[in-house]
Amino acid sequence: MKEKKEPTEVKVEKMTREQMARLSVQQRLARRLTLKEYIEKDKFSEIAQIALVKKKISKKECAELMDTSHSNLTTKLARNNWTESDMRLFADKLGYDLEIKLVDRQTGEKF
Repeated sequence: MKEKKEPTEVKVEKMTREQMARLSVQQRLARRLTLKEYIEKDKFSEIAQIALVKKKISKKECAELMDTSHSNLTTKLARNNWTESDMRLFADKLGYDLEIKLVDRQTGEKF
């Protein structure tokens, strides 16, 4: 009789920014990296695309929610060209809160 092997635990290693940039959004979701890791390492556009996938909202639907054109949203996503107000509007329309923190460089205190 053959022995049943216990499932091995998949270990997710930390990746460099360059390595993560080579992965598609779906691959990143499959890796189950936390949103915190994306925020620390990646651009808002990549976070926004992940949010669209998680909420199952198309770019066209998102553009309509934001009261902008599909081409304008696509350009923002491609060029990572977001103003703070754009980011807040995007987050609000998708049901997220946007947090921006000020961090003291000497002490690391966040507020």
